[in-house]
Amino acid sequence: MIQGFLQTDPRLLPVVQKYGCALLDCCYLSAVDFQPSDVNEMFMELRQVGEVDDECTINSWMNVLESVSVHLQFKTIAPIDYVCLASEREILKWYLSNVEEDHFTVGNGAGMTKWDSMNRPDIMRAYATFVSKVVVTYLA
Repeated sequence: MIQGFLQTDPRLLPVVQKYGCALLDCCYLSAVDFQPSDVNEMFMELRQVGEVDDECTINSWMNVLESVSVHLQFKTIAPIDYVCLASEREILKWYLSNVEEDHFTVGNGAGMTKWDSMNRPDIMRAYATFVSKVVVTYLA
């Protein structure tokens, strides 16, 4: 869970501020209350073992999700028309044409953004193309 800060928070490491959307989305899905220092520490630990790279790109969704919470389990990369089951959560992958990079948001289960670590709906409306979903099973 993330409350009270976004990806641009100056307490986050610069690399997380710039590229940390997917990692922050994983933290958002957790029941654990993450603070910026927790995210920074997690990034450093995951980078050290190669689960994320120097630009915070996730190399293993399965391992990163399990590191964030024992209640999160990677299921699959799905097409945009996949509708999540009640026990599933989704992280949406977008392509932003203005910066020619990917961006990730937390979805509502039906392909709509529920939480965006950048909180920039103007950019999303103007430049985002929906690419795919990372489907996560929530284990009670």
